[in-house]
Amino acid sequence: MMEPNSGYVKAKQLLKERFGNDYVISDAWVWRIVDGPAVKAYDRSGIRELVDDARLCMETLEAMNMLNEIDTRDKMKVVSRLPAHIQGKWRHAAVKELDSSGRYPNFTKLVEFLNVAAREINDPVFGCSDEGWRETKGKQSSNKTVKHSGGASASFSTEARNQKV
Repeated sequence: MMEPNSGYVKAKQLLKERFGNDYVISDAWVWRIVDGPAVKAYDRSGIRELVDDARLCMETLEAMNMLNEIDTRDKMKVVSRLPAHIQGKWRHAAVKELDSSGRYPNFTKLVEFLNVAAREINDPVFGCSDEGWRETKGKQSSNKTVKHSGGASASFSTEARNQKV
């Protein structure tokens, strides 16, 4: 409810009082991003939450002039929290950046990439629908092996879906 400039100063002052110093604050943000749970494939709200946290982390560290605290190989492990298909897209983007600039992309580039990935998954027309996500979660598979009278065996798989009636 405060004017943005004075609100930011007050928020920074409160953080400093509660956590003691900038390094404690930056460390808390970095580990919140790096050590969180993995986001499941096509989890629309999970990817959005990770992107929001990453953006807040970036903005906080940038305001404290400590963005370099997360621009290390260890800290970029946040990528391992992403679903496999997004990790693959990021690897492609990272190698492309390396080839063009001679350097891997920094955390700011990762946040930009994550924002686009979240927009793609959450797009109302072409994104992942809630129905598709529930359908994927509702599938149950089982493998059966049947013995024939001659001693030979055959395997087959069944798949059941939770369907609305």
